[in-house]
Amino acid sequence: MWNVILAMAESGRPVTAPPGIAPELTKVLRKAFTETVADPAFVAEMERGRRELSPEDGETMQRLLDEVAATPPETLTKLIGYTRRSEPSAR
Repeated sequence: MWNVILAMAESGRPVTAPPGIAPELTKVLRKAFTETVADPAFVAEMERGRRELSPEDGETMQRLLDEVAATPPETLTKLIGYTRRSEPSAR
């Protein structure tokens, strides 16, 4: 269960593509993303806007999301129950 919680925290706002995308296109998109988040002008704009920039590479995100997807449904049900109990409206 902890791996799901940690994955949720680590994933932030992932950039995704539709299922079944061609592997060649995946490589192109991942390369473009990596180059963009390393671009000095992009980094400067993020800093100017006081926005956090802590990108993960596509392979890392894929592994992380695959692990979450492999989580047994009963574990996810428990997790949902725990998180709902901590919401102010659930008290």
